Amino acid sequence: MAISRESATGISDAASLFVSVGHLVIERREPPEELVRLLRSRGRFNRLGREDWRPICAQMPVGMLGELLLGLTWCEAHFRWIGGSAASAIWVYEILLKP
Repeated sequence: MAISRESATGISDAASLFVSVGHLVIERREPPEELVRLLRSRGRFNRLGREDWRPICAQMPVGMLGELLLGLTWCEAHFRWIGGSAASAIWVYEILLKP
């Protein structure tokens, strides 16, 4: 699926939030309520495909990709987002393994 420039910006913004959560997870800290509120409405990003994530992930160093993966996983569990076998964390993990 091709994404528009506006959609790409939305994914980039959401990815930054997911990275922030992933960083806090690594530090074993709970995300602040304000961040949790911002993320709650971003469940649609958990259903994006590999090709939607690839350009975003290409701009990130490996450590940040790990934080993105942790942030997506935390959000999926915390908010009980539906993604199943097509969840974004799966695609990000695959991109992390095979850049």
